[in-house]
Amino acid sequence: MTNSKTLFLLAGAALSMGASAALADNTSVSRDEVRAIVSEMMQDAETRSSLLQGGVTGGHDGKFFLASSNGDFRLNVGGFTQFRYFANFRDDNSTDNEFEPGFQMARVRLEFSGHVVNPNLKFFISSEFSDSDNDSNSTGNFELKDAYVDYSFGQGWGVWAGQGKLPFLKEELISDTKQMAVERGFVNGAFTLGRSQGVGISYVGEAWSMHTMFSDGPNALNTDFGNGMQNGTNTAESDYSLGARFEFKFAGKDLSEFKEFTSKPDSDFAALLGIAANHSASADTAAAGDTDTQYSTLTADFTLKTAGLSFYVAGVVGLTDQRAAGADTDFTDYGIVAQIAYRFGQWEPFARYDGLFYDSDRALTEDTQNFITIGVNDYLAGQAAKLTLDAVFVGDDVTLTGVAPGAGSGFSQSQGLLPSADDGQIAIRAQFQLMF
Repeated sequence: MTNSKTLFLLAGAALSMGASAALADNTSVSRDEVRAIVSEMMQDAETRSSLLQGGVTGGHDGKFFLASSNGDFRLNVGGFTQFRYFANFRDDNSTDNEFEPGFQMARVRLEFSGHVVNPNLKFFISSEFSDSDNDSNSTGNFELKDAYVDYSFGQGWGVWAGQGKLPFLKEELISDTKQMAVERGFVNGAFTLGRSQGVGISYVGEAWSMHTMFSDGPNALNTDFGNGMQNGTNTAESDYSLGARFEFKFAGKDLSEFKEFTSKPDSDFAALLGIAANHSASADTAAAGDTDTQYSTLTADFTLKTAGLSFYVAGVVGLTDQRAAGADTDFTDYGIVAQIAYRFGQWEPFARYDGLFYDSDRALTEDTQNFITIGVNDYLAGQAAKLTLDAVFVGDDVTLTGVAPGAGSGFSQSQGLLPSADDGQIAIRAQFQLMF
């Protein structure tokens, strides 16, 4: 700040000298008036210098930020965009549109984070121009995604409240910008609990972490009080929902290593086990004769990373109990996903398998659905600028619905697939990601 003050003083002095010379030629201005003008300019320079010393700081230290000089307040501003091209090839005797190409603005998001009063009271807000994901209306409207506050008590413990992702599937919890393929897999699409509103307790230690949430239930994004499950369909909220996720690190430097799927070429051996469960019940505000639904779901996942090699596997089961007058229907559905990749330099080839195994009592056209995804990442500037090219192969009908209440389809057009009444479909996908 001393240099800034000196510059202001020198600038003021230079201006005063010029002013003195100009005014000296003007006989109508006295020397006392010249001295008054110079004094005023010097005082102004002193004021500007003090504002810099006690005012706002800003810059880029990995994030664009504004902060108070004492560090009690900070605002981070960022976001990202994902631009895609799809080419879909399918066998479908019901339509002549067996080849469908096109572009898509998959995500355009703005994010704001930071702390208020002190670094222990954090906030995070993100909004997005709506896309074709399951929790979006595909109109391009500006839509709230996350909005929560998080207070840290120290020793790793904290509480949070607001809207965010339920602590369940690992693949869903990893950021949109740090996925391996162009889009999350199809098991995630069918079983994801998405975002909801609620409160939770969290703990993050050196070797293990825990996140709990009492919420409005699966996929209750931007809902209002009083919206409940009616006619067997989750229109917004559950009566209650309880969930928790635990992660244990067997090896590795830090739990933050597992916030992305990729393994850097110079990384050490790291391994993580995660388990999670959630139970929700439909609201008791529906009209007489509507279906009451209890939904419980469990998942376990394992992640391994070492020297560019990464491996991820997860299994999930969903238990649905639907009760109506004179009828009680139970469904048990399963999903499994396995993914492997190897990163050398800026290149990273990968492969992924998704398997969906639906309860036969659902009377669907296909009880089993298999997906194979192969592709490559080009890290132009890490995750900040990344190009991804992959292909999805499906050997079954693409007509199955999601399992979790409100999840809708087990796939969406953001994954490059289209409905098909016949076996066989290939989707070629390309994405350019830019973070700022």
